[in-house]
Amino acid sequence: MPVSGTALKAWPVLSPAQIKMILSAGILTVEDLAGLPDSDLPAIGIGGLSLRDKARAWLSAAEDKGKLAEENAALKLQVTTLSEQVTTLAAEFAKMKATAK
Repeated sequence: MPVSGTALKAWPVLSPAQIKMILSAGILTVEDLAGLPDSDLPAIGIGGLSLRDKARAWLSAAEDKGKLAEENAALKLQVTTLSEQVTTLAAEFAKMKATAK
């Protein structure tokens, strides 16, 4: 198992034969595959360029989801804060209205 990164065996994009071929080239993770220079592509055989591009696209999509999750959490916090402010203002308005009568 790799020390860090996504193990090729855990990446659902690859067939068992592709996993075996890539592992035999000494590449253990999707991150390693994505970072493979052009000069090393022949080591993983036919379709190496396509596999590297798939790895890059998959990692990019995963990163985008992380950014969206962060943004979603920040927006949820903002909604909670604004809801609390609305509740406080509504209570203050109700008090002011009651004392004005």
